[in-house]
Amino acid sequence: MCRFTADPRKFRVSAYRNRKWYWRGCVVADLYSDSFAAPPYQVTVKAVDGFNLLSSVKYQNLDGSNFTGRKSLWALISSCIDLLELDISVADWMDLYAEGMSLTSSPLAQTYIDMDRLYMVYNEPTYRDVLELCLRPFSGQMFQSNGALHIRRTVSLY
Repeated sequence: MCRFTADPRKFRVSAYRNRKWYWRGCVVADLYSDSFAAPPYQVTVKAVDGFNLLSSVKYQNLDGSNFTGRKSLWALISSCIDLLELDISVADWMDLYAEGMSLTSSPLAQTYIDMDRLYMVYNEPTYRDVLELCLRPFSGQMFQSNGALHIRRTVSLY
């Protein structure tokens, strides 16, 4: 029996590599193919981690008001990750520290954004806008691997 839904987070997928959890995401509701042949037959589904969904969610309080005060980049990134409901640990590999920052804490936790300025720059920011804004100064990227969500600078590849 097939069940269809428009909820992009309804059906979770966990991929394993060598019996170890490697990646987690959700089935994409609008990408499904079936051969319509007699059983047994293959069904193909596609899954994504959901970061594309952040583009469709406005960065606002539940009552539609804007956030206020100052927030650390880490708090902003965490709110984006929490929205995806992936239930995945985060590995922070950021290693670019400003002068005067503590080396015992992530630079993401020590860098703050004034929410009023955020709404001045972005008329109606989405969670995706916020995530990109947080990673851009570090030339950072996020990816899933080995059962964790990793945050690192792109120059860390070298």
